[in-house]
Amino acid sequence: MKKLLVLSVLLVSFISFGQDNWKLQNYSSWNYSNFRQNQLFNQLFSTSDPDYLLLDAAVYYLTNEERAKLGIPALPYHKLLEVAAYNHSMKMATTGFFSHRNPIDTSRAKTKDRGKLAGVSNPKFAENIAMNYIRDNATYLQVATTLIEQWMNSTGHRSNILSNKAKQMGAGTYYINGKIYGTQVFQWFYFVDENFNGKDQLPKQK
Repeated sequence: MKKLLVLSVLLVSFISFGQDNWKLQNYSSWNYSNFRQNQLFNQLFSTSDPDYLLLDAAVYYLTNEERAKLGIPALPYHKLLEVAAYNHSMKMATTGFFSHRNPIDTSRAKTKDRGKLAGVSNPKFAENIAMNYIRDNATYLQVATTLIEQWMNSTGHRSNILSNKAKQMGAGTYYINGKIYGTQVFQWFYFVDENFNGKDQLPKQK
């Protein structure tokens, strides 16, 4: 009996803490009401090798948490919306602009262009962007909270987060030189139609 108890404890510990990085399949196991129990989000944010998928997930869950506070239904996650969001954050951070319009690359100038590059046939995007500084020893959850608070304190961004027009969402982040860039992409009016031809991708799962 004692050996069985020890084995059970080890198994629970492995399930809860043995995984160090976020996997896309984790979206099927966690939601806005229980994600804070996942200790992955309480890891210190790595400035040398960020787990962007983990930070993106934190932003996604916090967004739905804000909607739930007002009784607004949670938005389903969609990978291609995260693809569009991540690549816009990455381009803003690495090519030196901060705007909903990409002035550097005409192929991804508008949200519609970026949706097509992500593999969305029917992009109808509402987009929030933010840039902020990361304090020392911040966790992934704390970094994500900084972005959410910034958006929620802005009337237009808050309106997008709480909109009943939204059907699905994804979030994407990128870190550079002490700054975190964040993008939320909301698909409005109808669900994403995938074309599987998008050239943009997410960073590799760790």
